[in-house]
Amino acid sequence: MKRKSENPVGRTAPRKTGKPGLPLPAGPFQGLICAEGWEEALIGEVARRFPDRQLFSAKAGVVLVSGNVAPLMKSWVFAREVLPDAIEVNEPSVKTLVQSLGKLADGILDRSPLPWTFRVQTPDAWTLDGDVYVEVGGRAGLVAAAFRERMETFRRRAMERYRDWQTLSDRQPFVLVQCLILARDLAIVSLGETFRNIAGRLVPAPWPNPGLLVKSDPMAPCRSYYKLEEAWIEAGREPRPGEVCVDLGAAPGGWTWSALQRGAAVVAVDAADLESKVSDHPRCNHLRENGYAYLPPRKVDWLLCDMIVKPLATLGLLERWLEGGHCRGFVVNIKFRGKDPSSILASIDELRERFGLLNLGIRHLFHDRNEITIFSPPV
Repeated sequence: MKRKSENPVGRTAPRKTGKPGLPLPAGPFQGLICAEGWEEALIGEVARRFPDRQLFSAKAGVVLVSGNVAPLMKSWVFAREVLPDAIEVNEPSVKTLVQSLGKLADGILDRSPLPWTFRVQTPDAWTLDGDVYVEVGGRAGLVAAAFRERMETFRRRAMERYRDWQTLSDRQPFVLVQCLILARDLAIVSLGETFRNIAGRLVPAPWPNPGLLVKSDPMAPCRSYYKLEEAWIEAGREPRPGEVCVDLGAAPGGWTWSALQRGAAVVAVDAADLESKVSDHPRCNHLRENGYAYLPPRKVDWLLCDMIVKPLATLGLLERWLEGGHCRGFVVNIKFRGKDPSSILASIDELRERFGLLNLGIRHLFHDRNEITIFSPPV
């Protein structure tokens, strides 16, 4: 997917600040962070739901939108983090940026009694193997260290309420200070209390990126294992001991391995070999069959599918399983393979409506590449 992240996209001319900086929507705006190269997909997603908003692809991995749409969204497909009530800050040095950030933070921390945390990042922190911001990546660390020193020196009372992100819950509100470094003299700052969207989830999220939530497993057979591990987190539900999963296109066994670690039994369907530690597991039944054609003799708890086939073929497979009532829940990865994301999302919405998939989630996961993952846990 080509990057078009330097070209503003909108219905009116962008508003400029007094200093050279970003093309900005007129009036209040918020920032959305996506994977590098997926700015146009995110713009399309927002434009379909909010056609009256101004949208700009400001820098790689960043989209700016007029107004505050975050509370209205149950979930995003392509946005990985939200910066509500964003402010553009132009400062030439670490020292002056920390001074500006400190003054902004003082205001919200004086008004709110809630615990708080902060993060200073470049947008590629939200992209697996991101490399666009290498030249300013070190600057984020310098700003973070200097900001903490400033707060510990001059705002000791406020620091009593400071919490590391690992100790915060996404169920209880807190104050989040975000500073997104875009260039040596350019940043977007967002400050405020987290809030609940229409799905009841706290926005923004406390973690610096969702990849940090997924535990490393040196025994995992392949990288795709981490996609499913992240999908369980997004779905809020994972296989339970005694449940039965069918993993289509299972080789070399990453998704099967993930389900086995949770106590599930897995029917792994693939003509190719699984890694021996997977195939030899007592709860793994390896069937050397065509995963695309396979249907189970009785309903199972989970359909798992990460097959390298065309996107409409994957959706057709899922449709057959849903029509036949073959599974209670599913996690399915869909490769774009050159298809326009908007057309794939439209087809997914049709499945949602047809089968009443009220809990359907659609995400471009941190561990996804040119693909998305959809999931609907058993109820």
